[in-house]
Amino acid sequence: MGDISLFEIANSIKLFEEKLAVNGGEISEQDDVLLEQIKTDLQTKTTNVKAWLYKLEGDIETLQSIASKYNEEAERITSKLEKFQSYIIDCMDLMDAVEIGDVDKIKIRKPSQVLEIINEDDLPIEFFESKTVTTTKILKDEIKKALKEGKNIPGAKLSFGKRSLIY
Repeated sequence: MGDISLFEIANSIKLFEEKLAVNGGEISEQDDVLLEQIKTDLQTKTTNVKAWLYKLEGDIETLQSIASKYNEEAERITSKLEKFQSYIIDCMDLMDAVEIGDVDKIKIRKPSQVLEIINEDDLPIEFFESKTVTTTKILKDEIKKALKEGKNIPGAKLSFGKRSLIY
């Protein structure tokens, strides 16, 4: 059979099982050779598929690591930019200038007003808003237990989650 796909191997197994059913479970010498070839192909393909899964997981880890390094570098450069901007403002303050340059100008923007709460306890009551928040939590473990015990719970049912691979 050589290098065939997992789908082709699965089809070969299905066809072999159908042939067995037709022949009443009898296996000829030729069928025995075919079965051994299918087993060999399946083992080889399983090994290759498992290696591919590990490779993909490794790629994900590598990319996440690279993304983390890029994020760290972006933070470092952002800090550098902010320090350089502050340095330029300090230099312009020393020159008592709000604008420098003729063609390519740099201007200092007026700072926006920012509210600073010094002591929350001293603020008058009219500057507070009260909200009542009610949270409801579904007791999933209790519902699952009751359903497993055969109780009928309207609005809930037991089902199976997504299948996953173990390798």
